[in-house]
Amino acid sequence: MVQNTRRLPPCQAFSETFLKNVLHTRIPAGTINHMSTTASASEPTRPVSADLRTEAERVLTEVGTALRAVLRSLYPTEPAPRDLQHTLDLHKTLCWRVLQVAFAREPLAAAAYVPGDEGFDKFLKAAGKAGAARENLDAVREALICYRALARLHAGDRASFEVMLMSLATQSDSAVELKAARRAGYRSTSYAWGSQVAARILCGIITPVEDDAVDFATLRGHVRARRVRKEGMLRLSRTVEHDTDAPAGRRALALPIVPESVVGGVPLLPDFCTRPLPALEAVMIPGKNVEYRFVDQPLGEQAAITVFTGEVRRKLMGARWCSEDNTSNALMLTIRDPVALGVIDLWAPPGFGLGNSGLVVSAVGVDPLGQTPDQWHVLPAMASVERLGRGLRAARLSEAPEYEGAIDLCFNRLGWAASDYELHRLRLEYPVLGSCLVLRTKLCIKPDARPLTGP
Repeated sequence: MVQNTRRLPPCQAFSETFLKNVLHTRIPAGTINHMSTTASASEPTRPVSADLRTEAERVLTEVGTALRAVLRSLYPTEPAPRDLQHTLDLHKTLCWRVLQVAFAREPLAAAAYVPGDEGFDKFLKAAGKAGAARENLDAVREALICYRALARLHAGDRASFEVMLMSLATQSDSAVELKAARRAGYRSTSYAWGSQVAARILCGIITPVEDDAVDFATLRGHVRARRVRKEGMLRLSRTVEHDTDAPAGRRALALPIVPESVVGGVPLLPDFCTRPLPALEAVMIPGKNVEYRFVDQPLGEQAAITVFTGEVRRKLMGARWCSEDNTSNALMLTIRDPVALGVIDLWAPPGFGLGNSGLVVSAVGVDPLGQTPDQWHVLPAMASVERLGRGLRAARLSEAPEYEGAIDLCFNRLGWAASDYELHRLRLEYPVLGSCLVLRTKLCIKPDARPLTGP
């Protein structure tokens, strides 16, 4: 499964000992719907600089300044969206967007809120009827002409231009707008793929059992998977254990947590699955792997499916201590279908590892499982890992109410106490199709081990 297995320096050596969905994405990531902007008959009177940041900041500053002049002529103080809605008889969302542009904390942060041509025309006409001075309204129109010309020059369309400017904004602002971009991608790919999943959950429980070994349990959840087009396909993922230093195959047998409920090789947790569960068919995919697909599933929310599965690998070697061959573990969730929420949970005894980190990497055209971390193409998504505390209460997930009961069952079946484990969670809304969520744990050096040497 891995092409490059050469020995790496300690800072690069890596063993994805556990978890990776075998459903590797081989299709281009979903794109945001592009909204074409009609060219204005008027062109800006001054030339547009090739310096994107400088010109964008200047033009958006002019738009904001002109909008504030219009608003000051109508309201004695900074208005709220409801004030504009009441005075101008406009939709509340349009009013909110106008105010976001007018009073943005920095010019580039306003880019994602700029209304479209029709929306701005409605606002300016309503403001004129309410008594705004014509020269102030004309100033807004002139600033918008410059903004649209800049968008055409640097991006060709407004939607692409917004993405460019979001990447130049401060991190706090860009994080909010990247979520909006991901949501747009989720909506468009839902139509193209014909399916949606409300939440995908990948959960791992790591338990040291011997000096150098661990038991590792995995729980996977597909919550409210549904078809939105008759061509849509619903499928289950599996997890595989992998080590870049010994890529020949699995080193530990995956055993079902509820053996009596295995159906066609799928280790179901039936108390937390849709009943009756639709028929599954096994389909061979490249790499001698198998994916399971639901057949003859109706459309819509009433036919949505929730499935939880669980398995455990016993006495897994190489996943407890840092070594020259293995410095970290990773939980990896590949996004292969439109998903509204991706969650990776790691349950570990307090003090296990030196810390956790989260990131999102590309799985388009490459398989991150076959790469070392320094080779990953990291995507601009805020994917931090939060420590939620001990015990089952930490597991609560409003988008998946069945999850707390499913993880409780796993702990009870395995004879482990949830109160002895801390939960670390990576959560990302609308993960991009063709990306892979990663929760990495930096491993501790074994107390009696020699210091790691260089290459």
